[in-house]
Amino acid sequence: MEENLIYTEQKKVVVLTSRFPHPLDKGDKLRVFHHIIELSKHTRVTLICLHEGPIGEESMAVVTQYCEDVHSYQLSSRNKVINGIKAFFFHIVDQTF
Repeated sequence: MEENLIYTEQKKVVVLTSRFPHPLDKGDKLRVFHHIIELSKHTRVTLICLHEGPIGEESMAVVTQYCEDVHSYQLSSRNKVINGIKAFFFHIVDQTF
């Protein structure tokens, strides 16, 4: 008969955010970054996020200390303009423009 097994593998969690969480220059980035730090203490974190410009090497290095995987997708200027027009005419609130 098998003995009781203790599962040591950590659970996985995916964090989705509308901005890359570093540098910590805005409140939403600060909040997400500290959530990631706390989650990484007990889970394996995968970050999926949007970003507007290039991500600095230092910022990526800081975030990868806490995330197992980081997937970032750059917003194009065209998409930002389209989302801004939608928000104006259709009263759609969208943080990604």
